[in-house]
Amino acid sequence: MKHKLLKILLPILFVLGLIVFASLFYETPNAQTTSKETKTQASSTPPASSLQTPQTPAVDENTASSEPVSEVVPESLTNALIIKGQTYHYQDGGQGSGQAIIDAAPNSNISTWGGAGVQSVNDGLSTHFIGHNPGVFGVLFSLSAGDVITVYDNTGAKRDYTVSQVDRVDDYANSLSGGGNYWDRMVGSGGGERLVFQTCINDDTNLVVFAN
Repeated sequence: MKHKLLKILLPILFVLGLIVFASLFYETPNAQTTSKETKTQASSTPPASSLQTPQTPAVDENTASSEPVSEVVPESLTNALIIKGQTYHYQDGGQGSGQAIIDAAPNSNISTWGGAGVQSVNDGLSTHFIGHNPGVFGVLFSLSAGDVITVYDNTGAKRDYTVSQVDRVDDYANSLSGGGNYWDRMVGSGGGERLVFQTCINDDTNLVVFAN
């Protein structure tokens, strides 16, 4: 009886031993697959030391601004005289307001008085300008024949005039150099496109500049 039972148990124990042996040395296919996937996922992530912060491209200071710089263009001058490189503004006061205009600001105000009360560089008429000395018209003493005076009228039109004569007159427009009486030449509008500038030297003597 014992021999028969032993013959039956030995094969069973042998098979069980094989199963236990195999389980100790071999992984199941599912376990191997999972392990490979884990390794693949792990290897697809680079180590932290290999990650770099994106660098901002260097900017060339010479080309940093692609926006064009607008050139500043000065506005056209109006009611302006350019004498010896300096710009002076005048008003078209005429005989009605000219004296009051220059008296209000002797160091800056210039006005028309005789001739055409409103200066135009294209009307073919003479215009007479007045200004104080000491004051804004002190510049007239630096002028001589051949100097150029540039005028912008109230429309912005421009014309150059050349000084033809510088003289001194009394309060009645009589030339102190023996040139006769200049009244009509000074305050009249005839004689073509020209200019006359007048300022005081003292209480009874005046400087007069003619320009054509």
